[in-house]
Amino acid sequence: MSLFVEERGSNIIPPLAEDSYPAVCVAVIDMGEQYSQAYEKWSRKVGIGWEIIGETVTIDGQAVPRTFYTTYTASLSSKGTLRKDLVSWRGRDFTPEELRRFDLRNILGKPCFLQIVHKKSPDGSRVYMNLAAVTKIPRGYPAPQATLPLLTYDIDQDDPAVLAQVPDWIAQKVRDSRTFEAKMDDLDADRKAAPEQELEKPELTELPGDEVELPF
Repeated sequence: MSLFVEERGSNIIPPLAEDSYPAVCVAVIDMGEQYSQAYEKWSRKVGIGWEIIGETVTIDGQAVPRTFYTTYTASLSSKGTLRKDLVSWRGRDFTPEELRRFDLRNILGKPCFLQIVHKKSPDGSRVYMNLAAVTKIPRGYPAPQATLPLLTYDIDQDDPAVLAQVPDWIAQKVRDSRTFEAKMDDLDADRKAAPEQELEKPELTELPGDEVELPF
């Protein structure tokens, strides 16, 4: 599987206030095929993470940049949330050629505004942050810059070092996907067939924050 698409621990982190925040995309994570209980089917998912500019959170006594992650079905279907958010973010729809094969890694390092809203748990005991909208940076507004490294993860080129840098719930969903499980089964079979050979470990994919004119 690739990142092309077609037509937390014990720390208690309070949610951000409902508002619009400048952000930069810092992670695109291939989450493999996930099973939906609601729809009773498997579908390919992708996790996208943003650094919320100017916001920090205290983890184990240390202030670190705040991030926000959400998941999408990895499809550019006209009815899908991913396409809706990307269109709003870039300020225009996709061309027919882009719909045939769009590399999601193009959004890494790109600035935007995230509209955050709250949603309560069914019993009303907890408040969660939800993403209401992703919009492009207004004309004349200084484009924010990320301080975190830009990360991409592809199950076909599995690197645990990348998963170690994303939220635990994202990493666990990756490991629970049937795509990841199938890859691990294949690796086990390879090791049994050639135990004397060491499998190569790919280097951590960390992309520089090039200044690229919007839209992506």
